Amino acid sequence: MFRADNATAEVQRFVYENGKSTGKETVGSYRGYMTIVDARKLVDTKLYGKAYEFNTEYGADIQKSDDLVIDGQSYSVQIVEPFKGRRLSFTRVEMIKND
Repeated sequence: MFRADNATAEVQRFVYENGKSTGKETVGSYRGYMTIVDARKLVDTKLYGKAYEFNTEYGADIQKSDDLVIDGQSYSVQIVEPFKGRRLSFTRVEMIKND
């Protein structure tokens, strides 16, 4: 369980049958902590207000092509980085708000 949380993310992923996509389906959900990315960290300032970070449990099954749905809003996963330290382990997800 992730201790500092303010959101639940539903993970949606493309599902394939016989080599063809049947669309996105919910494959899991995770509690985590969501924040907006600080403008100073953005390379493309046009993404300010659209770039978010979601931190959740280490080993969360989230992939780059997934969408996360949080409070009814969909976000496209851009980067997934697991972090394992001596005292703290988590998965950091960078995502862009879908229009």
